[in-house]
Amino acid sequence: MLEAVVRQLNEGVSFSAALEMQPAAFSPLYIATIRTAERTGDLAASLRRFLAYHTQVNQVRQKVVSASVYPAVLGIVGIAVIVFLLGYVVPRFSRIYEDIGGDLPWTSQLLMKWGRLVDEYGLLLFAGVGFLAVVLAYFLSKASVRAVVSRWCWALPGIGQKIQLYELARFARTLAMLLSGGVPFSTALIVVRDLLSQPALQQSLANAARLIKEGRTVSDAFGSQGLATEVGVRLLLVGERSGELSTALERIAKMYEDEVSKAVDWFSRLFEPLLMVAIGGVIGLVVVLMYLPIFELANNLQ
Repeated sequence: MLEAVVRQLNEGVSFSAALEMQPAAFSPLYIATIRTAERTGDLAASLRRFLAYHTQVNQVRQKVVSASVYPAVLGIVGIAVIVFLLGYVVPRFSRIYEDIGGDLPWTSQLLMKWGRLVDEYGLLLFAGVGFLAVVLAYFLSKASVRAVVSRWCWALPGIGQKIQLYELARFARTLAMLLSGGVPFSTALIVVRDLLSQPALQQSLANAARLIKEGRTVSDAFGSQGLATEVGVRLLLVGERSGELSTALERIAKMYEDEVSKAVDWFSRLFEPLLMVAIGGVIGLVVVLMYLPIFELANNLQ
């Protein structure tokens, strides 16, 4: 890939055009930064700005990922234990109770029926679950399905607002980086459009770009289209009056990122114990239902 870029440069192609021929390695945002730097002559400074932007954007993402690791591991282990109990232990208990006979509590009867079902049709059930997993993965690979799932997540109370703030933080920081690098505002809006994963936000950005071309201010256009919160609109207004719009966008991004980080910390501290209680409750319920007939048999013997 690098040899191809060098070959294009030796043939007289500009650096940005050579990078554009390698779309799998270089993003449109990076290429737009290089193209603007070629016009202004400050390539080194533009690269430093892009590196700083990349580091700042990844900080929030890394925090979200690190906060999700422990709940994910806990959930996988808990599900594995539950599957082991329902798929291996319960079927063997059902055989024992069939040999013993006698009346069982209806909850234990349901569990034992499940055990007999797994014992008789275990391979078929396993194949069905695998088929459903493949179908689910196939549908999730579709952009339209992911858009629907994204809309559902955005509609969740509390969580949807934080997801939107995360998207707006990345949008504001990217726009600030492009403007500080000398990219025209209209071009910067086109470049950052692909960073918005939600189609509704992409449409809002298109509407905001149209309003700005019609003579509306950036703060008014962004505020009317939901691309900035009330405080963000005020910061944009100050940036427009002072001529430091990129600085205002950086402050907005920092404000959004701080709010998302606080929400991630709060959610992880609350969700982890709730997940542990839920998994422990399910495992405990299965174990109690398995051993309940033994307890009753002991009482009868006494």
